[in-house]
Amino acid sequence: MLDATTSIGKADAAGISDVILESVMTTIMDCEDSVAAVDPADKVVVYRNWLGLMKGDRTFVRKLNADRAYKAPDGAALLLPAVR
Repeated sequence: MLDATTSIGKADAAGISDVILESVMTTIMDCEDSVAAVDPADKVVVYRNWLGLMKGDRTFVRKLNADRAYKAPDGAALLLPAVR
């Protein structure tokens, strides 16, 4: 974010006041040695949830932030699309 009027932007030679990063996440299922499921009762819950996701009985929705609209240095509209 370029804004030389903010307290951070004033101190930066380029007027940069903020940086926003977004990344895609990958999930790895490790139910054997996972710290989150250490006793038999926890393991049953984990495997029951995992089975529900695999069978489609349960769902989990993840979504990216919306596309970002900016103004280019020449004044033109600039759209930064989210990764699809």
